[in-house]
Amino acid sequence: MENIEEQVEALVQRAYAYLMAGNIDLAFADFNEAVRVDPGNPLVYDMRARGYIVKSEYEKAITDCNKAIQLEPDFALFYSTRASAYQNCDWEKAFADHNKAVELDPDNAEVLNQRALAFSLKGDIQSANADISRAMQLDPSLADRYAHSGKLMEGIAQSLGTDANDPSVKYLVFTTHAQDYINKANWDALIAESAEALKLNVSDAASAFAYAYMGVGYAGKEDWDKAITNFTKAIGLDPKGQAGYMSYNGRGLAYLQNEDIRVIDDWEAALKIIDDPELKEQLAELKQAIGM
Repeated sequence: MENIEEQVEALVQRAYAYLMAGNIDLAFADFNEAVRVDPGNPLVYDMRARGYIVKSEYEKAITDCNKAIQLEPDFALFYSTRASAYQNCDWEKAFADHNKAVELDPDNAEVLNQRALAFSLKGDIQSANADISRAMQLDPSLADRYAHSGKLMEGIAQSLGTDANDPSVKYLVFTTHAQDYINKANWDALIAESAEALKLNVSDAASAFAYAYMGVGYAGKEDWDKAITNFTKAIGLDPKGQAGYMSYNGRGLAYLQNEDIRVIDDWEAALKIIDDPELKEQLAELKQAIGM
């Protein structure tokens, strides 16, 4: 006769299989039975919470996460799950939980990956890429997930409780690929996928990043005029955000290659958005070199 731990594990595994197959009622029958059999097990509340997120029942998900955290307050993944629920109703609480999860387990690739998804949804691509890069260092198998669009979209869709064909999901895949293309100096692929991302028309902020990444691609190919054109389009859509910072910085570099004094204005504009010590030092050196 199987013990309680084995019984609960079997119930949860079957529930999740039902959930992924779209058999919601059967899934929750098993989730609820797992809670009944072992009400002191925080993992069963966490798993049921993930089910509620798929059902878009976020308040119920949060309640289950609260119970899991009450039972085991130092387990990072419980905070990541609650953050995924909060992302649909309270971004401030969502990031508080994501940050708590990373604080509790800074070398956990999954909690970093979850926070990266949240940063991407908020349009903070720089922070998202930092988390994704760190996560892939910790868990090289993540690189395979990010290397194949279909698998990546499926994984993101499951995390967000949405559909893999959702334009926002496809956009998140693009941002991940874009960073990989930059790391590998694959400029043609970066330009091509940026053009496809623009067709998704997710939001002005998202389009700004697509133009910014396209600018990076052309800068990588040393086609400075096209780089400037795309950075300028990005700035027009998001002059005070992350894409604006990226584009002022990049356009300034392009101006520098053309010995255009407008590099100073652009780098000063970038520093108003993000106080980047490295860029600040480059700007000071440039001003000194030209006698300003």
